[in-house]
Amino acid sequence: MPRQAASRLVVGEGEGARGASGPAATMLRSLLLHSLRLCAQTASCLVLFPRFLGTAFMLWLLDFLCIRKHFLGRRRRGQPEPEVELN
Repeated sequence: MPRQAASRLVVGEGEGARGASGPAATMLRSLLLHSLRLCAQTASCLVLFPRFLGTAFMLWLLDFLCIRKHFLGRRRRGQPEPEVELN
């Protein structure tokens, strides 16, 4: 057992060596983890946002074309457009 305690002090893993470099190392490790998380979230936004915009545009276009086709088809057939009551 005494050898293990001595080797910790030599390597710098004991409680005595942690007072000076422990909090600084923990802060750096935390900063690194937060930076990596930020980079991952930024990359996912850059990848997913164009897909979201493309999907939204396609759905809008599909909706617009279907409504346009529906109303133009009724006019060609001579059917009156339904009256909408506004309360």
